[in-house]
Amino acid sequence: MRRPSLVVPAGGRNTARVSGFRVAMRLAMLLALVSGVAGALQGASRRTPGTEGAPAMRRGETMAIVSRARLALTPDNLVDPLLRGDVTIVEALLSAGVDVKARASMLQSPMQLAVSACANLRGQGQRGAASALAMIEVLLRHGAELDRPGPGGLTALMVAAQHCPGAVITRLVQAGADTSVRTTQGYTALSLALFAGNHDAAEVLLAAGARTGGVVLTRLMEGRPADARTAELIRRAGLP
Repeated sequence: MRRPSLVVPAGGRNTARVSGFRVAMRLAMLLALVSGVAGALQGASRRTPGTEGAPAMRRGETMAIVSRARLALTPDNLVDPLLRGDVTIVEALLSAGVDVKARASMLQSPMQLAVSACANLRGQGQRGAASALAMIEVLLRHGAELDRPGPGGLTALMVAAQHCPGAVITRLVQAGADTSVRTTQGYTALSLALFAGNHDAAEVLLAAGARTGGVVLTRLMEGRPADARTAELIRRAGLP
């Protein structure tokens, strides 16, 4: 059977019908556009704070970046960009298939390496903190381990407590980092923050309920803190 063709003569009732059809179509398109915008806004409101700085790459873009950098897809190639704070390369490697939990030859976990970069970013103020936070978000999104111990039993939180600003400590605690873990010598993240003189990190850990005591507290007190703030932080660290 031949499919009937649509013939719309000029003028008359059919013209009014076509005009009404076009109006209906435009209204439908407008409603769809409004619905899409509302959905985008709702999605943005649910986004985890701090993930805005973490890039999200498509497969083609990921492979292009890895190819230009001439990097093999091995965990060892994460070390240098993690220490330099190169979020783009780290995201590209992980998105291309590098396992963020692979042990390989790395003595430290990817998260430990990421927070170690804080030592190199200290002079950059908020920009340095933003860079460290963006890297943490990338690693968290790919399933990085938070409390995996490195040499001496150090976790990422313990490393961060010595070098990183309070915002980084806050993010790790929010993500579930354990503040009670001890090194092989009995030190916690809080005691290491106090020994390093990182007051902001110590404040965050104390607010999260971290405490220290015993031999560690004695060692802290033996140092005879040179300023009132350090002395107060040590006092609070020993409270039950």
